[in-house]
Amino acid sequence: MTAPTSAVRIPNPSSTARIRGPDPPARAGRRGAQRQPVALAQRAALEAAQAAAHLKQKLGIGFGETTADGLFTLKEGECFGACGDAPVVLVNNKRMCSWMKPEQLDGLIAELSAEAKR
Repeated sequence: MTAPTSAVRIPNPSSTARIRGPDPPARAGRRGAQRQPVALAQRAALEAAQAAAHLKQKLGIGFGETTADGLFTLKEGECFGACGDAPVVLVNNKRMCSWMKPEQLDGLIAELSAEAKR
């Protein structure tokens, strides 16, 4: 019996940046409020890129590839609409995990590996 593959998706940093659009003209006193979503999207894009780099290094694969043991496939995803929760990881198109720093990513990999071996 072959263990099921866990598809781990993270937002593509370039697609996250595309959701911003151009800065609208600002009136005095409103500039900071209008820039907040842009800053949030930029932070989310940076953190998504860091999460992607960590997963690629940890799993030894790139986007669109599957680990040699067949347990993990790493895929790019479009914007998840969760910049405030960045970095976000989607597991098997069902489970969204928020604030995934390297320690949490390592824990998720360990959890999914253990589930696959049961």
